[in-house]
Amino acid sequence: MLEFGFSKECITPQLPIALGGYADREGEAIGVHDDLYVRASYLKAEGKQCILLAFDLLMMDDAYYQPIQKEIAEALKIPIENVLIATTHTHSAPLFIRQNTFGKVSESYFLRVKEAAVLVAAKARGQKQPVKTGWSQKKFSGVGRSRRSGDREGDVVLTLLSFVDLKEKPVATIINYNCHPTVLSAANREVSAEYPGAVIRALEESHSGEFLFVNGAAGDVSTRFVRKEQSFEEMERLGELLANEVSRALEKLEYREVDQFSILSREKTPKAKVLPPSDALNQMIREVSEKEERLKQAGADAAKLRLVHTQVQGAYVQKMLSEVLDELDQVVRMTAVSIGEGVLVFVNGEWFSGPAARVMEGSPYTITGIVGYTNGIVGYFPDRLAFEEGGYEALSCRFAPGIAEAVEEEGRSLLEACNALSE
Repeated sequence: MLEFGFSKECITPQLPIALGGYADREGEAIGVHDDLYVRASYLKAEGKQCILLAFDLLMMDDAYYQPIQKEIAEALKIPIENVLIATTHTHSAPLFIRQNTFGKVSESYFLRVKEAAVLVAAKARGQKQPVKTGWSQKKFSGVGRSRRSGDREGDVVLTLLSFVDLKEKPVATIINYNCHPTVLSAANREVSAEYPGAVIRALEESHSGEFLFVNGAAGDVSTRFVRKEQSFEEMERLGELLANEVSRALEKLEYREVDQFSILSREKTPKAKVLPPSDALNQMIREVSEKEERLKQAGADAAKLRLVHTQVQGAYVQKMLSEVLDELDQVVRMTAVSIGEGVLVFVNGEWFSGPAARVMEGSPYTITGIVGYTNGIVGYFPDRLAFEEGGYEALSCRFAPGIAEAVEEEGRSLLEACNALSE
């Protein structure tokens, strides 16, 4: 029978500290709005173990997630590929990547987070108990929509994997939703778990059991065309909206006993992008900067200004890529974890929602959830339309056009192989 354990630890940093997510944020964090946590979900069945840790942080690259993964694998005697290290991608928390474009890493804070991760993993295993599982999935664009155009909805999906004990008392629920946590702007200088944290707080007030949030294929999805303002009040409002959807889904869940789970990992090194020469990049920066200034003078609304401002940022990031591309992580990692009728697919990038949705729709499983920002970060996986249109995601992508579709093909193959393991 499947056994499951859960634990969490506070990882709120000491101040001051750099926050990740916005290249144009000025100054370090000067306050804490709400605490950050690392949460761990542990699985065991038929002698096999797997653990998922979700950190309220922006992202981790190979240099930072791998030491955490290694220590947990050694401490729990789990195959290293069965240790999944995810971040919620909040843009109001520290980050762990080698480049300083979005904020400088605090090495002392990293050591503290690593220690907390090993501790929470051991505690989660110590809390293991026999469980039943329940899956739920529905489209929900009330919090996230396409951030590339106000006229597009995007493939925004809420997936739940819930665990109860054998008497059906709630134990924990994994919430998987694909939307950038960018309700708060670059002007914010307070630490926050963003809307995922607001979702969990709202659920903890009204439900028993624990909750863990993992972000999805959010490469082209955010709150840009949904939010009314960029404030903590709006963050809480959107968090409560999503929490209400989770509550409604939990009320309808049916739970089953499961004897086993399957886990399978793949790696792929896609073709890197060929970047324009330096002069062309400088010309691009001038053109998009002039476009932004014209829109400001014309009185464009905040959403349109944000859209063109990200193009400016993308142009600068592409220039940075021309200098460091050879140093960046290029391996795309995917891991499928199947339990009963459902499966979660973990990937170390920011996949666009359309290609991810096609994988979900063609999956051999009844329910398929996509989890991004796991076991490293290799940036955006834009679809071909995005490369044609341009914009931040395509400009800052480190891979050649076709990357989203290549990951889509690999995802289909991974799911078929994982399903064969279960049969």
